Amino acid sequence: MNTRTSWLFEAPLTHEVPGGQLSPPRQQLVRLGQSIDASTGPNLLNDAQVAHAVQQNRRFESTVWRGYYDPISIYYLRFRLFTPGESEFAQAVARWQSAVGLNVDGIIGPRTWKVMRPRGEPRSFTNPDDIARPGNFAQVLATFGDPRPNPTAWAKTNIVPAGAPRGFHFRLYSGGMSPTVQVHRLIRPQFERLFQSVAAEGLWDAIQPVSGPFVFRNIAGSTHLSMHAFGLAIDINPDVFAQRQNRVFPDPFVVEIFQDHGFHWGIFFPTPDPMHFQFATGT
Repeated sequence: MNTRTSWLFEAPLTHEVPGGQLSPPRQQLVRLGQSIDASTGPNLLNDAQVAHAVQQNRRFESTVWRGYYDPISIYYLRFRLFTPGESEFAQAVARWQSAVGLNVDGIIGPRTWKVMRPRGEPRSFTNPDDIARPGNFAQVLATFGDPRPNPTAWAKTNIVPAGAPRGFHFRLYSGGMSPTVQVHRLIRPQFERLFQSVAAEGLWDAIQPVSGPFVFRNIAGSTHLSMHAFGLAIDINPDVFAQRQNRVFPDPFVVEIFQDHGFHWGIFFPTPDPMHFQFATGT
Protein backbone atom coordinates (compact mmCIF):
# COMPACT_ATOMS: atom_id res chain seq x y z
CA MET A 1 0.00 0.00 0.00
CA ASN A 2 1.19 3.52 -0.75
CA THR A 3 1.53 5.22 2.61
CA ARG A 4 3.16 8.33 1.16
CA THR A 5 1.51 11.68 0.67
CA SER A 6 2.12 14.35 -1.93
CA TRP A 7 5.18 16.57 -2.05
CA LEU A 8 5.59 19.03 0.81
CA PHE A 9 6.33 22.21 -1.07
CA GLU A 10 4.69 25.56 -1.54
CA ALA A 11 4.81 26.25 -5.27
CA PRO A 12 1.90 24.99 -7.40
CA LEU A 13 2.55 22.03 -9.67
CA THR A 14 1.97 23.98 -12.85
CA HIS A 15 4.92 24.51 -15.11
CA GLU A 16 3.75 26.41 -18.15
CA VAL A 17 5.83 28.24 -20.68
CA PRO A 18 4.66 30.94 -23.12
CA GLY A 19 2.07 29.50 -25.45
CA GLY A 20 0.49 27.39 -22.73
CA GLN A 21 2.50 24.22 -23.35
CA LEU A 22 3.91 22.18 -20.52
CA SER A 23 7.66 22.40 -20.50
CA PRO A 24 9.46 19.13 -21.27
CA PRO A 25 11.49 17.49 -18.52
CA ARG A 26 15.06 18.75 -18.54
CA GLN A 27 17.07 15.68 -19.46
CA GLN A 28 20.17 17.08 -21.16
CA LEU A 29 22.54 16.83 -18.24
CA VAL A 30 20.97 13.57 -17.14
CA ARG A 31 21.83 12.12 -20.54
CA LEU A 32 25.34 13.48 -20.14
CA GLY A 33 25.69 11.51 -16.93
CA GLN A 34 25.20 14.13 -14.25
CA SER A 35 22.63 11.93 -12.57
CA ILE A 36 20.40 8.98 -13.32
CA ASP A 37 16.70 9.33 -14.09
CA ALA A 38 15.35 6.21 -12.43
CA SER A 39 11.76 7.47 -12.20
CA THR A 40 10.72 5.52 -15.29
CA GLY A 41 11.79 2.30 -16.94
CA PRO A 42 11.23 -1.44 -16.66
CA ASN A 43 10.38 -3.00 -13.32
CA LEU A 44 13.30 -5.14 -12.24
CA LEU A 45 11.83 -6.67 -9.08
CA ASN A 46 9.10 -9.30 -8.73
CA ASP A 47 6.30 -8.92 -6.20
CA ALA A 48 8.11 -10.81 -3.44
CA GLN A 49 11.27 -8.77 -3.95
CA VAL A 50 9.27 -5.54 -3.85
CA ALA A 51 7.59 -6.54 -0.58
CA HIS A 52 10.97 -7.33 0.96
CA ALA A 53 12.47 -4.07 -0.32
CA VAL A 54 9.60 -2.04 1.15
CA GLN A 55 10.14 -3.59 4.59
CA GLN A 56 13.90 -3.09 4.47
CA ASN A 57 13.62 0.51 3.25
CA ARG A 58 11.32 1.32 6.17
CA ARG A 59 14.03 0.02 8.50
CA PHE A 60 16.94 1.76 6.78
CA GLU A 61 15.03 5.02 6.39
CA SER A 62 15.35 5.63 10.12
CA THR A 63 18.81 4.13 10.62
CA VAL A 64 20.81 4.92 7.46
CA TRP A 65 19.35 7.73 5.39
CA ARG A 66 17.63 9.71 8.14
CA GLY A 67 14.11 9.82 6.77
CA TYR A 68 15.07 11.52 3.50
CA TYR A 69 12.50 9.66 1.41
CA ASP A 70 11.33 12.77 -0.45
CA PRO A 71 14.78 14.33 -1.08
CA ILE A 72 16.09 10.99 -2.37
CA SER A 73 13.09 10.75 -4.67
CA ILE A 74 13.75 14.24 -6.05
CA TYR A 75 17.51 14.43 -6.02
CA TYR A 76 18.69 10.92 -6.89
CA LEU A 77 15.77 9.12 -8.51
CA ARG A 78 14.47 12.25 -10.35
CA PHE A 79 10.75 12.00 -9.59
CA ARG A 80 9.15 15.33 -10.44
CA LEU A 81 5.39 15.50 -10.16
CA PHE A 82 4.52 13.16 -7.31
CA THR A 83 5.91 11.25 -4.37
CA PRO A 84 6.44 7.62 -5.40
CA GLY A 85 4.70 5.00 -3.34
CA GLU A 86 6.88 2.56 -1.48
CA SER A 87 6.65 -0.12 -4.17
CA GLU A 88 7.43 2.34 -6.95
CA PHE A 89 10.27 3.75 -4.86
CA ALA A 90 11.77 0.26 -4.56
CA GLN A 91 11.55 -0.30 -8.32
CA ALA A 92 13.20 3.08 -8.95
CA VAL A 93 15.99 2.23 -6.52
CA ALA A 94 16.45 -1.07 -8.37
CA ARG A 95 16.78 0.79 -11.69
CA TRP A 96 19.31 3.14 -10.09
CA GLN A 97 21.29 0.21 -8.69
CA SER A 98 21.31 -1.46 -12.09
CA ALA A 99 22.58 1.71 -13.76
CA VAL A 100 25.58 2.00 -11.42
CA GLY A 101 26.42 -1.71 -11.28
CA LEU A 102 25.22 -2.53 -7.78
CA ASN A 103 23.34 -5.61 -6.65
CA VAL A 104 19.74 -4.99 -7.70
CA ASP A 105 17.41 -5.42 -4.73
CA GLY A 106 15.54 -2.08 -4.47
CA ILE A 107 16.90 -1.47 -0.97
CA ILE A 108 18.84 1.61 0.09
CA GLY A 109 20.93 -0.15 2.68
CA PRO A 110 24.38 0.96 3.85
CA ARG A 111 26.17 -0.25 0.70
CA THR A 112 23.79 1.41 -1.75
CA TRP A 113 23.68 4.61 0.32
CA LYS A 114 27.48 4.74 0.41
CA VAL A 115 27.49 4.76 -3.40
CA MET A 116 24.38 6.89 -3.85
CA ARG A 117 25.17 9.68 -1.42
CA PRO A 118 28.18 11.15 -3.31
CA ARG A 119 26.45 10.89 -6.69
CA GLY A 120 23.90 13.64 -6.27
CA GLU A 121 26.15 15.65 -8.54
CA PRO A 122 29.06 14.57 -10.70
CA ARG A 123 32.41 14.50 -8.98
CA SER A 124 33.38 17.33 -11.28
CA PHE A 125 31.30 20.01 -12.97
CA THR A 126 32.64 22.65 -15.33
CA ASN A 127 30.30 25.36 -16.54
CA PRO A 128 30.27 26.80 -20.08
CA ASP A 129 32.71 29.50 -18.97
CA ASP A 130 35.28 26.82 -18.06
CA ILE A 131 34.89 27.44 -14.32
CA ALA A 132 35.20 24.15 -12.44
CA ARG A 133 32.97 23.78 -9.40
CA PRO A 134 35.14 23.43 -6.29
CA GLY A 135 35.03 20.13 -4.44
CA ASN A 136 36.48 21.37 -1.15
CA PHE A 137 37.34 24.57 0.68
CA ALA A 138 40.93 24.67 -0.62
CA GLN A 139 39.60 24.59 -4.19
CA VAL A 140 37.19 27.40 -3.35
CA LEU A 141 40.11 29.56 -2.24
CA ALA A 142 42.20 28.60 -5.27
CA THR A 143 39.44 29.46 -7.73
CA PHE A 144 37.68 32.40 -6.13
CA GLY A 145 40.29 33.91 -3.83
CA ASP A 146 40.42 34.38 -0.06
CA PRO A 147 38.32 37.24 1.32
CA ARG A 148 39.50 36.84 4.92
CA PRO A 149 42.60 39.09 4.96
CA ASN A 150 40.67 42.10 3.62
CA PRO A 151 36.97 41.38 2.99
CA THR A 152 36.21 44.90 1.76
CA ALA A 153 39.00 44.97 -0.81
CA TRP A 154 38.25 41.42 -1.93
CA ALA A 155 34.57 42.19 -2.41
CA LYS A 156 35.36 45.34 -4.37
CA THR A 157 37.43 43.27 -6.80
CA ASN A 158 35.30 40.14 -7.01
CA ILE A 159 31.63 40.81 -6.22
CA VAL A 160 29.46 42.03 -9.10
CA PRO A 161 25.72 42.29 -9.86
CA ALA A 162 23.96 39.41 -11.60
CA GLY A 163 20.76 40.40 -13.33
CA ALA A 164 17.30 38.92 -13.27
CA PRO A 165 15.87 37.98 -16.68
CA ARG A 166 14.25 40.76 -18.65
CA GLY A 167 10.90 41.67 -17.11
CA PHE A 168 11.69 40.09 -13.72
CA HIS A 169 12.95 41.41 -10.40
CA PHE A 170 14.29 39.76 -7.28
CA ARG A 171 12.23 40.06 -4.13
CA LEU A 172 14.87 40.42 -1.45
CA TYR A 173 14.53 38.66 1.90
CA SER A 174 16.02 41.76 3.51
CA GLY A 175 13.21 43.82 1.99
CA GLY A 176 12.40 45.51 -1.29
CA MET A 177 12.84 44.60 -4.94
CA SER A 178 15.98 44.62 -7.07
CA PRO A 179 16.87 43.86 -10.69
CA THR A 180 20.17 42.33 -9.50
CA VAL A 181 21.81 40.32 -6.73
CA GLN A 182 25.48 40.30 -5.80
CA VAL A 183 27.58 37.28 -6.86
CA HIS A 184 31.19 36.36 -7.54
CA ARG A 185 32.31 37.74 -10.89
CA LEU A 186 33.54 34.37 -12.16
CA ILE A 187 30.12 32.76 -11.96
CA ARG A 188 27.91 35.72 -12.78
CA PRO A 189 27.10 34.14 -16.19
CA GLN A 190 26.26 30.84 -14.48
CA PHE A 191 23.90 32.53 -12.03
CA GLU A 192 22.25 34.43 -14.88
CA ARG A 193 21.77 31.22 -16.88
CA LEU A 194 20.26 29.65 -13.76
CA PHE A 195 17.87 32.57 -13.25
CA GLN A 196 16.90 32.51 -16.92
CA SER A 197 16.03 28.81 -16.69
CA VAL A 198 13.95 29.31 -13.55
CA ALA A 199 12.00 32.15 -15.17
CA ALA A 200 11.56 30.28 -18.46
CA GLU A 201 9.94 27.38 -16.60
CA GLY A 202 7.42 29.67 -14.89
CA LEU A 203 9.00 29.12 -11.48
CA TRP A 204 10.29 32.60 -10.65
CA ASP A 205 7.87 33.14 -7.79
CA ALA A 206 8.76 29.73 -6.33
CA ILE A 207 12.27 30.93 -5.42
CA GLN A 208 11.28 34.34 -4.02
CA PRO A 209 12.31 35.99 -1.81
CA VAL A 210 16.03 35.35 -2.10
CA SER A 211 18.80 35.85 0.43
CA GLY A 212 22.34 36.46 -0.80
CA PRO A 213 24.11 35.30 -2.82
CA PHE A 214 26.87 37.49 -1.33
CA VAL A 215 26.80 37.93 2.42
CA PHE A 216 30.15 37.92 4.20
CA ARG A 217 29.55 35.59 7.15
CA ASN A 218 30.41 32.24 8.66
CA ILE A 219 28.29 29.13 8.49
CA ALA A 220 25.68 29.40 11.25
CA GLY A 221 27.11 28.07 14.49
CA SER A 222 30.58 27.65 12.96
CA THR A 223 33.87 29.48 12.60
CA HIS A 224 34.15 28.46 8.93
CA LEU A 225 33.24 30.79 6.10
CA SER A 226 29.92 30.20 4.41
CA MET A 227 29.84 29.95 0.62
CA HIS A 228 27.73 33.11 0.84
CA ALA A 229 30.95 34.88 1.84
CA PHE A 230 32.28 34.12 -1.65
CA GLY A 231 29.09 34.98 -3.54
CA LEU A 232 28.66 31.31 -4.49
CA ALA A 233 25.43 30.43 -2.65
CA ILE A 234 21.83 31.54 -2.63
CA ASP A 235 18.95 30.86 -0.23
CA ILE A 236 15.46 30.70 -1.71
CA ASN A 237 12.26 31.52 0.17
CA PRO A 238 13.95 31.27 3.60
CA ASP A 239 10.75 31.55 5.64
CA VAL A 240 9.32 28.44 3.98
CA PHE A 241 12.40 26.33 3.29
CA ALA A 242 14.49 27.19 6.37
CA GLN A 243 16.55 24.76 8.43
CA ARG A 244 14.08 22.90 10.63
CA GLN A 245 12.97 19.44 11.58
CA ASN A 246 9.53 19.50 9.95
CA ARG A 247 10.93 20.26 6.52
CA VAL A 248 9.13 21.68 3.53
CA PHE A 249 11.00 21.17 0.28
CA PRO A 250 11.27 23.35 -2.83
CA ASP A 251 9.40 22.33 -5.94
CA PRO A 252 11.28 19.36 -7.46
CA PHE A 253 11.49 21.23 -10.77
CA VAL A 254 13.36 24.02 -8.95
CA VAL A 255 15.76 21.53 -7.38
CA GLU A 256 16.36 19.95 -10.78
CA ILE A 257 17.15 23.29 -12.43
CA PHE A 258 19.68 24.17 -9.74
CA GLN A 259 21.19 20.68 -9.92
CA ASP A 260 21.50 20.83 -13.69
CA HIS A 261 23.36 24.13 -13.41
CA GLY A 262 25.89 22.60 -11.02
CA PHE A 263 24.48 23.86 -7.71
CA HIS A 264 24.60 21.57 -4.69
CA TRP A 265 21.42 21.33 -2.58
CA GLY A 266 21.85 21.82 1.17
CA ILE A 267 19.26 19.21 2.11
CA PHE A 268 22.00 16.67 2.87
CA PHE A 269 24.12 18.99 5.01
CA PRO A 270 24.68 17.78 8.60
CA THR A 271 22.00 20.33 9.49
CA PRO A 272 19.59 19.98 6.55
CA ASP A 273 19.12 23.28 4.73
CA PRO A 274 16.41 22.97 2.05
CA MET A 275 16.59 26.65 1.04
CA HIS A 276 20.33 26.59 0.27
CA PHE A 277 22.07 25.98 -3.06
CA GLN A 278 25.77 26.56 -3.67
CA PHE A 279 28.30 26.26 -6.48
CA ALA A 280 30.64 24.09 -4.40
CA THR A 281 30.70 20.71 -2.70
CA GLY A 282 32.71 19.32 0.18
CA THR A 283 32.73 22.61 2.07
